[in-house]
Order: sequence, then structure tokens, then C-alpha cells
Amino acid sequence: MGDNCTDINEPLLDVNFYCKRCRSKFASEPDRIVDAPDRHHPYLYYATCKCGYEAEQAHWEKGLMAAYGKGTGPKTAQGKATVAANLEKAHTPEIHARTRFNGLKTGLHANVLNYFPARPGQYPMCEGCELRESICATNTICAKEADRHMRYRLAFENKDYSMIMEDHAALHANIQAIINNIIMKLIHTGVEIHQPVWYVDKENGFQLAEYTDSLGEQKFLTEVKAHPLLKVLTEFIGKTSLSLADLGMTPRVQDQESNIKGHLDADAARGDSLLSYQERQATALEGLALMIENSRNRVNSDPILIEHAQDDS
Repeated sequence: MGDNCTDINEPLLDVNFYCKRCRSKFASEPDRIVDAPDRHHPYLYYATCKCGYEAEQAHWEKGLMAAYGKGTGPKTAQGKATVAANLEKAHTPEIHARTRFNGLKTGLHANVLNYFPARPGQYPMCEGCELRESICATNTICAKEADRHMRYRLAFENKDYSMIMEDHAALHANIQAIINNIIMKLIHTGVEIHQPVWYVDKENGFQLAEYTDSLGEQKFLTEVKAHPLLKVLTEFIGKTSLSLADLGMTPRVQDQESNIKGHLDADAARGDSLLSYQERQATALEGLALMIENSRNRVNSDPILIEHAQDDS
């Protein structure tokens, strides 16, 4: 508000004005000051706009002055304790994000004022907008663009893609609609266009090339060119990963996937074979131990060996 006095009860020296006729905004010294004792800041300010219409003080500055007048704070010990308790509850990530959003969207230093000032009917998205005549006519900024601007800003600050997922879904749906319209246009008009061949003659200027056919009729010479929408369609398909290779629908990609699947199946089969071999080997070792034990028992119970051992002793 410029070089103003610090006393809320004294008139301002520099005021921001908004002209409802030409929708211009300007700051200057007020031409007329009216007493308004019922307001927290007891004055109303008026200044003459460049269009000759008397402009009032900007509504957002009126709100700031009213908020400043009300903002005296608690005076009792109980009131101060209540405010301190409320401040402790308010420091949550959700409240912080909401406060950040409101601070950037509204107020004297709102960043969105630099990008999307309220100009009803002058943006491409204004056609058919339900806020065009109701909110934007009296608002400082374009409400919808300000909301989108702030959601993207907060999404990047918090690295939270979910805040802009809806916009991206709508964007890709619109791109797909454009691709479908291009394809339908190519189907109806064909993939080629015929353009007349022309040249510039020094005497007659611009001329279309003509020739005489076998029947003696004069015809214009034309050249065949590819339809310009084909290039746009190719770029859309490439940038949105909608080609057959990206979708895995080409023979080469399918063969590669089959080969990879075959290797995986072979590895799995080898794994099963190795497991079976290990199981058979473990069973054979268990049987071998039993055979060795039975052989020892037969040797120890052989009568000839027992008699021979007694003779040696």
C-alpha cells in the first residue's frame, strides 16, 4: 500500500484502486476520502481512473484493511492460552499445505496475479466457463487457472504426483481424441493431396502449369504429396508410446518374447531335473549305508571266519 501511515485510524496516503468500467488497476493518492465510522478502517477512498470513471478502493485491499483492523489479538490470559493451543494444533502437513495454497492464491503478493489476472472472455478456456460472468467479473484472478497453477506448484514442492494425476488423465484423453479425429480425417480424405504446379512468369506473373492431353483438352498439372496430417499423427503416436513396437504387437517383439520365455522354461526344466537327481542321489546314499551295515552283520556272523579267528588267538 505504498508510503502509508501506521495508525489504522488515520487516512492512507497511497491506495490501490480498481475501475469497474475499464477493469484497470492502479495505485495513487486518493482524490476523495469519505468517512465510514462503521468500518474497522473508518474511511472509503475514491480516485479518478484514466477512463474518467471514479474508481473505488480495490476490494482485496479493503479486505486486508478490515483484517488488520480486526486483528488485535487476545487480551486476557485465557484468550492467549486458547490461541497458543490452537497454534499447536495447526502445525500439521495438511494445514501447512492449505495455508501455503491460500497464501499464494490470494493477498497482495499472490504469485498467480502475475500469471492469470482476471480477464473474462479473453482466455481460450473462458468459452462456456460457468465462472465467467459470476466470479471472474469481480475477482482479481482467473479462479480455475489459479487453482491449476497452485496444484501443480504444490505437487512439485511436495513431490506428490497424485495432486495432478486428474489433469494428466484428462490431457491424455484429449490427445487420444485428437489422434482419433486425425485418423478419421485421413480415412475420409485419403493419405495424399494433389497440389497444382505453379511458376512465375516475368511478363504474366504467377501462372499455373497447364498441359494438353491426348484429347486436346487443357488440364492443370498437379503433383501428389503426402497428407500433412500423417506427420502429425506419427509424432503423436511416437511421443505417446502407441506404436506397435511399444505395445508389443510386432512379429519381432513377439519372437523375442517367445525366445526369452523359452529360455526361462528351459532353465525351469533344468532346475526340476537337478532337483530330481539330488533326490535320487540322497535315496541311493541312504540305501548304500543300509547295504554296508548288512554286509558287516553277515561278516560278523560267518562261522568259518569266527573259527579262523579263534584258531589265530
